[in-house]
Amino acid sequence: MDQEILVDARGHRCPMPTLKLSRALRLAVPGALVRLLADDPLAKVDVPHFAAEAGVEILSQETRGATFNVLVRKPLANKKVAARRGNGAPPGSVIRPGRPALRREGREAEGSTDLCIVSPTR
Repeated sequence: MDQEILVDARGHRCPMPTLKLSRALRLAVPGALVRLLADDPLAKVDVPHFAAEAGVEILSQETRGATFNVLVRKPLANKKVAARRGNGAPPGSVIRPGRPALRREGREAEGSTDLCIVSPTR
């Protein structure tokens, strides 16, 4: 059985549970399981949105009493490909969770680079 990393964010308010989960995933090896415990009601909304944006798989989520319990798996790859329009980047762009997407422009910018930063839509 895979060993889990436990992130206990009970007693912390938004955005701390999601930030603690993000940090644990950043430090974890690819494919790692991370369980978040949070009692902030907004975590039930924030964590699924964070997971979708970061390409993190939600394996289970439940609420027992005031505690939200969610188990996620870190993706095996560090990058995900934009699969849908409307996320601030054209299809096929490389998206790094927590960072702006980068895409190639057809013309050179004045700074001698041809990369353009596309702000993600939130």
